[in-house]
Amino acid sequence: MAKIISQDGKAITDSTAIEKRLAAIGITLKQWPAPTSPRARELMDKQALSDNEKAELLKFVDNRFEELKRDKGYQTRDLVVIHEDIPGLPDMLAKFDKIHTHSDDEVRYILAGTGYFGFVDKDGSQFMLEVTAGDYINVPANAEHWFEMKGCARCKAVRYFIDTAGWTPHYTGRPVALREAAHVLTAMCLFGLLALVCPPVGSATTPERSPYAGQQQRDIKALSAKEVDDYRQGRGMGYAKAAELNRYPGPSHVLELSSPLVLTSAQRQQTQAIYDRMHNAAVLLGRQIVDREASLDTLFAGRKADSDQVERLTREIAALQAQLRFVHLRAHLEMVAVLMPAQIDTYQRLRGYRDGHTGGHQHQH
Repeated sequence: MAKIISQDGKAITDSTAIEKRLAAIGITLKQWPAPTSPRARELMDKQALSDNEKAELLKFVDNRFEELKRDKGYQTRDLVVIHEDIPGLPDMLAKFDKIHTHSDDEVRYILAGTGYFGFVDKDGSQFMLEVTAGDYINVPANAEHWFEMKGCARCKAVRYFIDTAGWTPHYTGRPVALREAAHVLTAMCLFGLLALVCPPVGSATTPERSPYAGQQQRDIKALSAKEVDDYRQGRGMGYAKAAELNRYPGPSHVLELSSPLVLTSAQRQQTQAIYDRMHNAAVLLGRQIVDREASLDTLFAGRKADSDQVERLTREIAALQAQLRFVHLRAHLEMVAVLMPAQIDTYQRLRGYRDGHTGGHQHQH
């Protein structure tokens, strides 16, 4: 989920407010859900990729390239994979961490990881934008900006070009004044990395420690980073277990298992249509849930929460979650009308649901 850090240290997490702030200086920010197939996720989770694996991952987002070629005239693309073991990484990143411009638009689609763009506003003030998986950004030609990774050393992003020469940086000489907020972002990212590998001191001798300890560092306290990403990418999150575990297959897994299920061409088209409807609706609802949770968190963080506002937001969140669950369950209902009983039996076996065996699958749909 994108986030703005202003020069005064204030954070903006509401997606509508972020898009409005960026649009004022000509920057476009969109949410393009990252690929959800198991193979795409496997590639996105890897630290490094071979050239063949890069080409394979790019194929999962061919539709985005075709759209940009048609609407914007883009001609080429590549996949940048940044990780901490790249030789000379600091020198490579140093080319872009000073304020500069390009003669062409800078267009990136973040597939995995995190990066930080800095921008110079019309009044000369500066702010930073954190971009994460699913963020598409277009920085217009001649816009003053810079790019950093901070302590987050991993990112996979597609770059789109009309002319690769247009991305040569032209340094303006303006100093980056927004270093304090940059340090805050660095600390936040490093804390997240350390939390994965460093257990809390004294955890073995202090059983009274709250299970919520450490969660106060979250952007949205009620949601983990994975939950935020799952909502924004339209993933199942177990919302349809009542159907999935009672012989109502999900469209995503049916598409994954299309060969062993021996789907006909018509069945494949119907399943894809069911999945697309479900996924598009889930992404829209998921983004709204994240936005409402962010608003609720902001109220409490700013000591401005009152009973009326909290009741309104919690009711809205509950209603959106109910709609989201229905969207997922409805897709499973629709699938039963598409598949033959024998195919459902095969699905049950392949998913590991026969004879009480749960198999190794994690349900997403």
